[in-house]
Amino acid sequence: MTDAARGGARTLAPARPARRWLAAAARVAGEQRAGRDVAVPGPDVRRGGPPRPEVVVVVASDRLADLLEPEWAQRRAAAQDATVLGTHLSGADALVLEWSGGPGSAHDVTADEAAAVLAAARALRVPALVWDTVRAAGDRPLAPAGATVVGADDAARVAAYGARGDATVELGSTFSARRDGARVRLRPGAAHRHEGAQAEADAALVAALDAHHAARPRPSDGRTWRATVLTGDASRDVVTPGLLRSAAAGSVVVTTSAAVAGRVPGVLAVDGADDARWTLAALDRHAELRDRHAHRARRAALAGWSATVRAGQLLDAAGLGATTVPSVSAVVATMRPDRLDDVLDAIARQRHPAVELVLVTHGFEVGREDLAARAAARGLEHVRAVAADASLTLGACMNLGVDAADGTYVAKMDDDNYYGQHYLADLVATFGCTAAQVVGKWAHLTYLESTRAALLRFPAVEHRYTRLVQGGTIVVERELARAVRFEDLPRRVDTTFLDKVRDRGGRVYAADRFGFVSVRTARTAEHTWRVTDAELLAKPSRLLFYGEPWEYADV
Repeated sequence: MTDAARGGARTLAPARPARRWLAAAARVAGEQRAGRDVAVPGPDVRRGGPPRPEVVVVVASDRLADLLEPEWAQRRAAAQDATVLGTHLSGADALVLEWSGGPGSAHDVTADEAAAVLAAARALRVPALVWDTVRAAGDRPLAPAGATVVGADDAARVAAYGARGDATVELGSTFSARRDGARVRLRPGAAHRHEGAQAEADAALVAALDAHHAARPRPSDGRTWRATVLTGDASRDVVTPGLLRSAAAGSVVVTTSAAVAGRVPGVLAVDGADDARWTLAALDRHAELRDRHAHRARRAALAGWSATVRAGQLLDAAGLGATTVPSVSAVVATMRPDRLDDVLDAIARQRHPAVELVLVTHGFEVGREDLAARAAARGLEHVRAVAADASLTLGACMNLGVDAADGTYVAKMDDDNYYGQHYLADLVATFGCTAAQVVGKWAHLTYLESTRAALLRFPAVEHRYTRLVQGGTIVVERELARAVRFEDLPRRVDTTFLDKVRDRGGRVYAADRFGFVSVRTARTAEHTWRVTDAELLAKPSRLLFYGEPWEYADV
């Protein structure tokens, strides 16, 4: 009997969950429109910084040669073609020969052929580097003697070459940050990937994966899942190329090896089937847990394991010098003398090894000795002040700072925001795996001092090319900043600057949400963008918690 037949009032359950879902989807779509009209560069567009100028002859497998090709001026040669090899070696700066164990290996070069290649390099006085890519010592022979330096992925192989009297360098696995370093869209759940021979510890992981119904993609499947469980060589303490590619793509990597987790922070090591099952369930449930582990592992992969890093190690071992770390000039324009210590603290906090501070004092001057003493107390060596008349606009002050900057990149930073210890290093690394001329953050944390509310603004816009980034997070190539210039305006200098960059064909990239907090006081007059807390909360954002967010932001 219906409610109407009983005489009772008919009630309909409100469709609130559906309305909430639709509203949330609409908000996300609105946020994503920030970059919807921005074309993603094609595969033929060069990613990363400029290559080293050295001419290097490479005798290697297709896999290794393709990884190294963008890193220098490469000449490809085969060990079996002595005529072409001799032509390529003429005028070359170095030779790289891959040794993967002799006949029957991935790079099928015999010991006699390898010895002939090394002899040809010696005859022309070209530094010869052997890269031994044998993962496990086993019974594979060492490469012939005669190289300037031998590098190897396996520590036991490095020790064996050293015992023979060779100069050595430990390299390790690698991947192309230019090709595989950008974050990708991740599929839900976990995937099981296997590299190398079966390991005894794999059984526990396989059991947990079966219980979790994890995907088992083919080796050729280029898709990436939110979590990647690795078996095989990774279980035997080997950092594999597949692990590095998964980490760079933003997947959380799970293995049984504590040694691998120690070498690549952010990788999770599990102990047994139960631990693996609970870990996968936790990763599946908590996006924040996934994102924080993935961010740390991606940072480690880009910083220490890319082909750019390996090419620099090889050239340095050959006596051609290490690859220079790109320097950053942090340009801070301030009209508040009471903020100087905060600015110095923010720069001193940075882990990036090559940072200078260009302090534009707007309407006041700071004594040279006073500034030097404050900087020295924080361990800062490269600090300079540029005085700007009070009548100048913010845009004019920024141009003064850009003109005084010496760095490869210029970072526009504010005097009242929080910058975490990895802030500059993470953004500089973004240049190494994108085709952007400007990087920054669109998704970011905001802290409202009046209510102690911490909110995440524009959470859907991370790891993508876009039209805009937050003004206090702009990092740009210095020469481009000098060519484009900031407009002579008191405000909106960031938007107009980015518009001009795009008009010149430049690309803007919004990186991750971590390492930066926009701090808003209750006194809106103190901010260049004068918006109330209520207005901010009404705009696309997610209220996370109440309390200071510094530790939360600094992943």
